[in-house]
Amino acid sequence: MNNTLDLLFGGPPRVRVMRLFISNGGAVFAIKEVVKRSKIPLSRAGKELSLLKNVGLLKQKQTIYKNRKTKGWQLNDEFHLLKPLSLLLSGDRPEITRKLVHLFKPMGRIRLLIISGIFLGRDDSRADLLVVGDALKAPRVETLIKKIEAELGREIIYAVCDTEEFTYRLNAYDRFIRDILDYPHETLLDKMGGQYKT
Repeated sequence: MNNTLDLLFGGPPRVRVMRLFISNGGAVFAIKEVVKRSKIPLSRAGKELSLLKNVGLLKQKQTIYKNRKTKGWQLNDEFHLLKPLSLLLSGDRPEITRKLVHLFKPMGRIRLLIISGIFLGRDDSRADLLVVGDALKAPRVETLIKKIEAELGREIIYAVCDTEEFTYRLNAYDRFIRDILDYPHETLLDKMGGQYKT
């Protein structure tokens, strides 16, 4: 068993690949999807997938990628260490959450940062992240979101808007904004003086 654990934890790329599969249940991913979502090189992805298959965490399965049949990979839900491994990999979610304010500060004048859903360990939320700010650098925000998704192993459902747009959507009872504010959430940064609260 110790050999299995030694093989499992071989650095951040392996952790990202494991988290991707554990966070997405029975999903089947082609190697190029693993590369895209985990933000690791193709050569490294191949090695990690083979290793994780050899220890029993993953299994191979045919899939369709870009309209072509290809070799895919899927979580082996009978892996004997799956439950403790899942708990271990979700245990550092609070650490990622603590970094969010710091990560978003260079993206513009952030006025409001609210988390929900995946960041609170909930799968029943429609949204995960709301960022309100001005002079936001859209391409950099998108790149940052992709990096956070790679760390979490899951896609993030999010909204990014400037203050004027947010105020308009709030007053118009925009469904997405209401879903974030009306359900369990946590405010990480508020420079709007709580004006969004009803």
